[in-house]
Amino acid sequence: MKNASRIPSFSRRDFFVGAAAAATAFGGLSLLGGCGLLLPRPDASEEEDSVATLGKNGGTLIVASHWPYSFDPFYLQELAGAQIAQCLLDPLVRYDYQAQKLVPAAAESWQVNEEGTVFTFNLAPHARFHNGEPVTAADFKFSWERLLKPDPDGAFSDNAPLLSMVQGANELREGEAEEAVGIRVVDETTLEVTLTGAFHEFPYVLTYPAFAPLCAKSMGSDFFAFAREPLGSGPFKMAFDLEQMVDILRLARFNDYQGTPALLEAVEFWFFSSDMKLPESTSNDGEEEATLWEAAYRPGRRNGPAVTGSSPASSFTLAGGAVSPRKVDDKSFRTYEEKAYERFLSGEVDVAPVPVWELEDARARFGESQDGYTAAPGAQTLTGGEACTQFLVLNLVAEPLSNPKVREALSYAIDREALCEKLFLSANLPATGIIPPGVEGFRDGAWPAATYDLAKARQILSDAGYPEGKELAPLTLVVWDIESERALFKRIAADLRAAGFVVRVKTVLSDEEYQEALKENAGIATSGWIADFPLMENILNPLFASSGSFNQFEYSRAEVDEGITAARAIAGERERTQAFQAVDDLIAADMPVVPLYYTRLALVCSDRTNDFTAAPDGTTNLTKPWLSW
Repeated sequence: MKNASRIPSFSRRDFFVGAAAAATAFGGLSLLGGCGLLLPRPDASEEEDSVATLGKNGGTLIVASHWPYSFDPFYLQELAGAQIAQCLLDPLVRYDYQAQKLVPAAAESWQVNEEGTVFTFNLAPHARFHNGEPVTAADFKFSWERLLKPDPDGAFSDNAPLLSMVQGANELREGEAEEAVGIRVVDETTLEVTLTGAFHEFPYVLTYPAFAPLCAKSMGSDFFAFAREPLGSGPFKMAFDLEQMVDILRLARFNDYQGTPALLEAVEFWFFSSDMKLPESTSNDGEEEATLWEAAYRPGRRNGPAVTGSSPASSFTLAGGAVSPRKVDDKSFRTYEEKAYERFLSGEVDVAPVPVWELEDARARFGESQDGYTAAPGAQTLTGGEACTQFLVLNLVAEPLSNPKVREALSYAIDREALCEKLFLSANLPATGIIPPGVEGFRDGAWPAATYDLAKARQILSDAGYPEGKELAPLTLVVWDIESERALFKRIAADLRAAGFVVRVKTVLSDEEYQEALKENAGIATSGWIADFPLMENILNPLFASSGSFNQFEYSRAEVDEGITAARAIAGERERTQAFQAVDDLIAADMPVVPLYYTRLALVCSDRTNDFTAAPDGTTNLTKPWLSW
């Protein structure tokens, strides 16, 4: 899942433009409120096959969710869409967080050459699309090359850079070739992928559902065929025509799934929205979207944020609630977490986010998961850590932030523990580096300056030639005009002023305003990143490599680029991790971003939900849960 991105979009109509870095309170399943049940649930007779043979009640799991940006692999960029795509689509391999290893999906096995440059995937021979067509190696080539070419509007996929190491991928993307020569169909069930350089962890990249196959025979040359009929080969399939669905997306179990079929008969995603009023310029020309097709797919009207910038979405989804705790009876502004949680309390929803100020009560009423991720009756509140770090992005070009010592002083000036305690009621944890817990290679205290030391901050500023902040150019805090962002930056501004910084606040309502404020001044804004898979490469490379796909702060250091390339070529896991840690140390010394906090889940499941396990990447494998009466 990438772009930190994982930009949660807010609703069909009301949304902020910009790419959020990782906002997730369980990402794909932390959603937006105000769901109107406009699609009737089928009678029992309409449900797919009886699950008597499974020995457990299947039933329909109701999941609260914010509106997805899209679940078309080309546009996939946030957690709600990724969760739906994970149900509909089947990539070559998946990452099992419980077993902590890659497991087969569409590929039943795979091999890599000694150099780590050629990967051969052997497809499951009985894999089928939802229309009965066989899944072939040619479908993978078709789908990946679709990602690499522009859409009919000339836009490129955010996911294309993840295939940049494939031979011929960049040439195809730039229009210099007709195909990516590194994607080779050996035969119907054998796919060979050749890279331009060693990358032993490449199969982990392919766990992201954007790299699942689409049916080439069904799609043909119609780029938007998937939008009209989302046809995949995953464990669930569309239960209704997309254009008939409004506030609910219903997926039915795909009984011919090549892997272990789901126990659930169906999953319903109920979409919620926050009470936010934005300028008309951010709506779809004032038109009222009536269906999921209109909301997410129609050419020229795809709802959701752009691919650059920062969104306030993170402030709403992190830790399952708004950043500023307040009384639930304050109806002047309501987040989707509140609305979804109310529907959970009423017994209508099985899985919902918990507003941060309700977390303690949820633990008391519903019990807390022992491992933080797995729900069981009486242990229904999930608060495990996510593979996500929230941080400040800095304009590294403008003075004084172009000075590494100033950035170091700025980091020492922020009291992260107080921030997490006061704003998140300790639901999130102070970040001591950019690599979050749960990711291979995490080290507590990896970034020495990611700690609070006011005296040290003042001393570093003085040593840099700015005693007591004298002659120091002002900093601009770029703040989205919503309560949660204002609360967060109010505390950060106070910390920085105490250290001697001169701080100004610039409130913005659009991505254009955000970009201008960040670039024209010594701008600072919030961002974040949630790992698609728990490896350091997935954080360090896209964020800090000179050519990183989400290096939005113009950071560049030759030793970092060389270190990432060298680490990728190391076959041994332990040695490779140590090499990436050395790269992390180089980045920490430069302080191109300022880590703030690590996010945690804030999710609750009904007492009829069994074997529901959330993953640190913000999604869950919905083939395993089952419902008891």
